[in-house]
Amino acid sequence: IAELPAGEAEALALAALGGHDPAARARAQAIARESGGSPFFVDELARQRLPAGPAGTETIRLDAVIQSRVAQLPEDARRLLEVVVVAGEPLDLEVARRAAELAGGHREAIDMLQAEHWVRPCALDDREAFEPFHDRVRESVVAIVPADRHAALHRRLAVALEQAGTASPATLAEHYMGAGELELAASHA
Repeated sequence: IAELPAGEAEALALAALGGHDPAARARAQAIARESGGSPFFVDELARQRLPAGPAGTETIRLDAVIQSRVAQLPEDARRLLEVVVVAGEPLDLEVARRAAELAGGHREAIDMLQAEHWVRPCALDDREAFEPFHDRVRESVVAIVPADRHAALHRRLAVALEQAGTASPATLAEHYMGAGELELAASHA
């Protein structure tokens, strides 16, 4: 679905809010701006219950909504999501499972991530692969991964991709660079 014009995004937000008073209109305008016109994000933001305040004074931040939802994910789903967003490109499910260090239960985790619009399936040769549902999801989740964990995820991704034998040297170099392993990055570059 394409990005909605501001007026349509505001109307969608107003319908989702179920009110037409000045406070609802101000909130709908803020939601339309913050959503960037994405119907999915309009819905996500409209479902958030923010404290009531004078019309137009609420601060609505999509990143905060996304990050709050990440904190509520079960551990396996959160770890799998972190791997998918750090990968930066479509990722084979088996590689993601290995990089997230999930022994079992990854099917439930990926199904949950799909159902809740964290990831979506994508084409990657003949393998089952996933990517973040939206760039804004990727950016918001990457922003809350601590630097040391971010480097560890890059390392685990590089190792899992190397074991799978499906990654390009450039991809391996990028992940080893992200892990801070410059010699390995250079050898793949």
